[in-house]
Amino acid sequence: MKNLVAKLEKTVDKVQQKCEERDKTALSRSDNWRESTPGQKYEARTQLLADGVFDMRDGIRKIKNALEL
Repeated sequence: MKNLVAKLEKTVDKVQQKCEERDKTALSRSDNWRESTPGQKYEARTQLLADGVFDMRDGIRKIKNALEL
């Protein structure tokens, strides 16, 4: 199980990196783009991904506690 948890943690790290890249991309765009419909959708999706990362980390923490890892 330790190996599985380690793989999950690595996967979550990769998803978090993608979220950070999306944030950088959005910040590099103009204010007009960020305020546009596509810009707002992009940022909303990025936030959903970030929320997912938070939830996954919470789930991994619970698994580790349950397994006493």
